[in-house]
Amino acid sequence: FPVTISASLNRSFIDRNIDPNTLNSTSSTYNTDGCNSIHLCVTMAAGGIVSPVFKLQGSEDQSNWYDLGVNTITAAPSTSTATFYSDLQPKFVRAITSTAGTGATLTSLCIKGNGA
Repeated sequence: FPVTISASLNRSFIDRNIDPNTLNSTSSTYNTDGCNSIHLCVTMAAGGIVSPVFKLQGSEDQSNWYDLGVNTITAAPSTSTATFYSDLQPKFVRAITSTAGTGATLTSLCIKGNGA
């Protein structure tokens, strides 16, 4: 008998190009088609006067972007923070700096998608 094995869909993207000190700076765009949930994780280095705020955005065409839920991440210095989104999923996602930091240094920003 043939054995069918199905694994869940897992996608993980690391971005270090988004500028935490620039309002509306965005990460790269990632294809998360087929995912049921999206996680945004941000890790900041020490220092910084004002902590930046990040949020997830979705798009079907990479031109028209909309906010995914109301979850945001306020990324304080020397911390790692995460948020979760699990509603209707767009084909593409990105992160955006919704409040600019001052003197903030990003270590990494990770977008993870999980699907059945």
